[in-house]
Amino acid sequence: MLNNAARYRKLQQLPKRVYIDGIATIQFPRIAATGGDEGSFENSVNLAVDDLPDRNRW
Repeated sequence: MLNNAARYRKLQQLPKRVYIDGIATIQFPRIAATGGDEGSFENSVNLAVDDLPDRNRW
């Protein structure tokens, strides 16, 4: 459960608000699939998020 919370917090720090045709949208940067094709899609996503660098907040 704590791993999922940490992943969620990492993902919350990535998006930016951009305006496309005057409409505010949230856009995420491209995240490399570093986990490979083995296993389930969920595991691949988890590994990719885990490989993202931590944001230095302070």
